[in-house]
Amino acid sequence: MNKRKFQNWMEYIAFRGLICFLKLFPYRVIKGIVLGMFYLVGYQIGIRREVAFKQLSKVFPHKTKAEKNRIIWNMYKNMALTICESYLMSDDKLIEACSICGQDIIDEAFAKGKGVILATCHFGNWEAARVF
Repeated sequence: MNKRKFQNWMEYIAFRGLICFLKLFPYRVIKGIVLGMFYLVGYQIGIRREVAFKQLSKVFPHKTKAEKNRIIWNMYKNMALTICESYLMSDDKLIEACSICGQDIIDEAFAKGKGVILATCHFGNWEAARVF
């Protein structure tokens, strides 16, 4: 196994282990831990932060440094919440947190034994489609 493949495998094992560990806690605690991790590692230590800042500077040259930093923190916050919703939230809680337009169409298709194709226009957490 080459070095890159081995690294990918180890990162995957570490990620899955962390997910299993976090699932031992109530969701509210999990959410706080993951937000804290993204704040510390992403925002404070700055994993990929400079890249994000440079890109924001090109797109929003008129924004202040403080405004760009706020955007970057919100980006890390949204990534943390997506991780929580995608990997750590129970299916029941995820369904409860979602709003679906056209639920009647989905229910009707399922009642007929048919499948459906969900389109979200990448608005919101499209990964949540895993529970339907």
